[in-house]
Amino acid sequence: MKLKSCGIIPVLQENNKKIKFLLVQHNSGHWSFPKGGIKKGETKIESAKRELKEETGITNCEILNNTCFTESYSFEKNGQNYHKTVKYFLAQVKNSKIKLLKSELQNYKWLEFEQAIKLITYPSAKNILKKAKKHIKKYYVPME
Repeated sequence: MKLKSCGIIPVLQENNKKIKFLLVQHNSGHWSFPKGGIKKGETKIESAKRELKEETGITNCEILNNTCFTESYSFEKNGQNYHKTVKYFLAQVKNSKIKLLKSELQNYKWLEFEQAIKLITYPSAKNILKKAKKHIKKYYVPME
């Protein structure tokens, strides 16, 4: 079965300090980015923003240049094989306040790149963060 989702890689830089990325811990235990299914009639960006709002309470974000990173992976659940494709958009957020959707998420952390790359659970999501880091240098003061 094929599944499609959209998500956002939330980025925060307060007072010209180092950039931080928002990671969320899903109730299944893994660390990644906010994401979820696409509703009928939504664009990918609308879906990603809705999921960000539902899962974290963040409503004020700016998608950076419509840049999209794609993650694909397969898994098995209840004897059924799934192939999932997730489109992530890079977005700047204005503040670090979070209101977690406890029915789907159990924790969150704002982390600089080095801590974030260590915490992310799956290699495919680590690769997404690496690509995002390279792209983000166009928009922010240096991260190093």
